[in-house]
Amino acid sequence: MSGAQARPAEARVAGFVRAALHRQPFATIDWRRAIVPATQPEATRFRPLREMQPLPLHLRRSVGIGGGLVCLLAGGLEWRIGPPTDSTLLYLPAVTVVAWYCGSRWAIALVGLASAFGAGFAIANGVPTSLLLWGVVSRSLLLGCLGLGLAQWNKARHRVRYLSRTDLLTGLANRRLLEEQIEAELSRTRRQPSAISLAFVDCDQFKQLNDQFGHPVGDDLLVRIADVLRENIRDYDTAARVGGDEFAILFPETSTDDATAAAERLHERLQQCSHTAHWDASFSIGVATFEEPPNNARELIAAADSLMYEVKRTSGNAIRHNSFPAKAPAGPDSAEFTSTAAGSAPGIAH
Repeated sequence: MSGAQARPAEARVAGFVRAALHRQPFATIDWRRAIVPATQPEATRFRPLREMQPLPLHLRRSVGIGGGLVCLLAGGLEWRIGPPTDSTLLYLPAVTVVAWYCGSRWAIALVGLASAFGAGFAIANGVPTSLLLWGVVSRSLLLGCLGLGLAQWNKARHRVRYLSRTDLLTGLANRRLLEEQIEAELSRTRRQPSAISLAFVDCDQFKQLNDQFGHPVGDDLLVRIADVLRENIRDYDTAARVGGDEFAILFPETSTDDATAAAERLHERLQQCSHTAHWDASFSIGVATFEEPPNNARELIAAADSLMYEVKRTSGNAIRHNSFPAKAPAGPDSAEFTSTAAGSAPGIAH
């Protein structure tokens, strides 16, 4: 009898409740493939919108500074043109580009710069106060509405892209992003040949735990599984939640031996987490390694998923790893080589 089974029922329920009330922080996904360690509380588990911009911070600063220089050039042209010509359109390209790529703060700064130029030139040329105010207000409204509108539109576009590729509960990638990452890795592998591995992880007793203790405890179990996966993979690996209690980990440039070692480490960490939280949960893992890239992402996913379900149908709480060697050239030995690839490697019991 395990330690969790020996505990009184009340103590076990209290342990589940404490675990549900004290969740570990969620993690966020980096669109450059890296899974970033969780550092934010649950209320802010998703990346701030300023981190969803299409350009890195140093490039956004460069674009913003370049926009400011263009505004200075537009101001010089406005000074040469002089009144009564309205030169607001000279500032339009800089505000548009900066608002789209740098966000609303940079756009507001450029609008303020353009309005200040207009007010200064109007005062220097003795324009009446009423016309001066009208010119400043109209320029600020036109450029400001355009800049803020573009900035908000671009931010909403990136937010939709982010949420459509992220699992809302765990903060991991979802199936859509996983397939995109696999296709990208397959394309790179075809150019630079290397092995690629995919692991599928399933919690064997998730339905029983969910039915017995409720969805909050089940959600907490999923979050903790995600934390373990995220903490025990490399920066350029991709962890994803692909189903209710099914998770997948993409291991680029990972050979059979390395994939087996990674799966054993993950299985050990998951078992430790289950024991620490007093959960009677075990985990089935299927790992597929292709020495040469498969035809598409679905083929790789199907191979790993099939191996995982083989473990669940037999004993559960084990690892099954199958390596698919590179296709042999046509010849008398090709049939034997293919049959070896089609067979399943024995599971690694724990």
